[in-house]
Amino acid sequence: MKDLDTTPNDGSAAAWTTDFLSEVGASDREFVVHGPSYRAIHRLAAGIRSLGRSGTENRPLLCLCTENKTCLAAAFLAALSGGPRLVLPYAFSRQAVEEVLRTVPVSTILADHAGDFPPESPVILPSMLEETAPASFHNGIDADEPFLMLFTGGSTGTPKVWAKTPRDRKSVV
Repeated sequence: MKDLDTTPNDGSAAAWTTDFLSEVGASDREFVVHGPSYRAIHRLAAGIRSLGRSGTENRPLLCLCTENKTCLAAAFLAALSGGPRLVLPYAFSRQAVEEVLRTVPVSTILADHAGDFPPESPVILPSMLEETAPASFHNGIDADEPFLMLFTGGSTGTPKVWAKTPRDRKSVV
């Protein structure tokens, strides 16, 4: 992967995404040992990315309530290529998710299982997205466009939300 500090600062998606997004192509190579292939992540990411096609200018927010590495990798790939922006809560409890919903306009929750989530928010499970056909991920978002929002519980008062861009993603990974 190309270091972002050496990438031309021209604001184009292609300038920073080529190496990162092309690594997840149609390979049958394992993403993790004895785990899913890059192809499986690519297919799941295509399904997640389709959640962001609402016909509006703003990309919807997807709350990630998963510890599944395949889902996380696919969600990051989808967000970096123009799918929904991601919100990562400080916990996956109903209380934490309700705090997120009161703070930011989340449209959907992606979770490992149905769980105890607020009834007003649709919950999507990875199994609902697995059959989506792979798509090209070579056209990413602008390097300074937020793709991830880290949510804290606000233990010192008001909940805090930090937006992360592809350019500053190194501090997340």
